[in-house]
Amino acid sequence: MERMVEEMDLELSRFLEGRQRLDAVRVLEFVRGREGVNQKEVSRLLGLAEAYVSRLIGKLEVYGYLGRRRGRRKEWIIESSLDIR
Repeated sequence: MERMVEEMDLELSRFLEGRQRLDAVRVLEFVRGREGVNQKEVSRLLGLAEAYVSRLIGKLEVYGYLGRRRGRRKEWIIESSLDIR
């Protein structure tokens, strides 16, 4: 995880500050390879506040790292940019 943060630090520092970069990498790693994970699950399983995760995912979405779509029950489904259909 630390190596991943170091490698992405410069790129993520363009739009994220301090602790947000580590949390962004945690979110990206969690979402990668999982199909149909929703935003509330990400928040709960990583132990981060839902509003914080929403803002973080929004930033990652703007820069093309993640995508969001509405699920069957109107929840936000999060996908890595490689998984977006």
